[in-house]
Amino acid sequence: MEVPISTSDGAWTSDRRFEESYAPRIYLAAPDLCVEVVSPANTEREIAEKKALSFDARALEVWPCQAHGSLEIFTP
Repeated sequence: MEVPISTSDGAWTSDRRFEESYAPRIYLAAPDLCVEVVSPANTEREIAEKKALSFDARALEVWPCQAHGSLEIFTP
C-alpha cells in the first residue's frame, strides 16, 4: 500500500496517484514503521533522503528493502 506522507520536503506519492481523479489521503505524520521497497533506479542518496524525511515526520523505524529480499532497520 502506498500512502503519501506530508514531510518538510512535500508529500510523497506516486506520479500515477496525482494523475488519478480522486485526491488521496495524506498523513500529517509518518506511521511508526515506514517500509521503502528499493527500486534498482533508486540511488543511495534518494534512500537516505527518504529515511531522513520519514524520521523528521516522526517515524520510529525505517526499513529499506532490497529487491533480493535483504533489508536494514534504522531508528532515529
